[in-house]
Amino acid sequence: MDCAGTSIINLETDNSEIEHHLEILVKLCLEGGAELNDRLNIRSFEGDLSISAPAELPTNETLIKLPPTVLLPIPSFELELRDTEISIASISGELSATQQKLLESMVAIYNITDKVHRYQSCSTDTLYHLDRELLVRLTNTQYVSNYDAWSKENFLLQSFLKSRYLKKKVAENSDEKVSVLMPLVDFFNHHPLAPGFSGGAKAIKVTRYSDPEGGEECYVRYGRQDDHQILVGYGYTETRCPAVLSIPMELPIGNTATLKLLRNYSAKHNFKQLPTALNDLAAYLSPVQFSEDKRSLTLGCLRIPPKNAPRAMRRILSFWINRMDHGGTRSEVSRLVDEAEITIVDKNHSYYTKLLSDLESCAPVPGTEIQVENIKIMARSQLNKIEAYSFERAKS
Repeated sequence: MDCAGTSIINLETDNSEIEHHLEILVKLCLEGGAELNDRLNIRSFEGDLSISAPAELPTNETLIKLPPTVLLPIPSFELELRDTEISIASISGELSATQQKLLESMVAIYNITDKVHRYQSCSTDTLYHLDRELLVRLTNTQYVSNYDAWSKENFLLQSFLKSRYLKKKVAENSDEKVSVLMPLVDFFNHHPLAPGFSGGAKAIKVTRYSDPEGGEECYVRYGRQDDHQILVGYGYTETRCPAVLSIPMELPIGNTATLKLLRNYSAKHNFKQLPTALNDLAAYLSPVQFSEDKRSLTLGCLRIPPKNAPRAMRRILSFWINRMDHGGTRSEVSRLVDEAEITIVDKNHSYYTKLLSDLESCAPVPGTEIQVENIKIMARSQLNKIEAYSFERAKS
């Protein structure tokens, strides 16, 4: 794993400046304690950055492991934007000399590859100024209100950084997190079936995963998100996410209970220990808040599952509805699950159907043409997955 110098890491670029800064990043990361697989290829062509490895390299082999000493905490520096060119405005004393040099090369690569301009052309965040009504419809009022604190001058920069940093625990036994930029790891592209970031508070680690359809490019999963969240969070279309996260809704359960579904953008379950009945559903579970009287249940998100996990949503609904005070008998749980399942699928189908219909029947606000087209692609993809949901297989 350890490499003595940058020559062992293969760099393939069509730009000598990018190659220069990639060499600096590799050298500094190694000096800072990073582990880089000696069969790694870092590529940059026409501004597109990617990481690959030979096909014979085993799946799940560690490609990059970055310790905190080479990560770049967002609160430790300030950046500025002039047109679409990033510059470093200030650096706090919390950054080491190595981290400062890493930041300088990361910023240089962003500028040379025109990353901000590319992001601006497709980011849904720009709807905040151009078509806020559509952005609210795509997300919700509370989500959009988060942008109110952003300065108008630096709005694009803050949006760009939001799409690139990772929130990382500061300590294993703490819930406190800090947002960091990740030298080199930043260049992995997303694949929804790839493993996510690992390493806990001690490091950020990426293991090898390549597209099942072939090729040597390696990927990482940005999070357990769906096509909708990828578009909103990262500004590009993705149609390979296996599940659909339900839109927010509130629905009655029996005569006395209420189930509320949110759509959190980072919704890992909050169980200290998974209930035995849900042991194999960790990937589908979200934070749960149950009222003391058992009449109100809030789920951070609920995923409409793909064909290879047809029973996942129904099992989760059955588990929780069975524990609610819904005013009926336990023998009625199956009927209540049926009703909830049908309502959730129908409301999601109606939401994306109407969204797509409205966008196709109206001309986009000038300047939002690319964003609107991307939203249409996302809506069609979500509809295809929702329509593939089988109530019969869910009950099998």
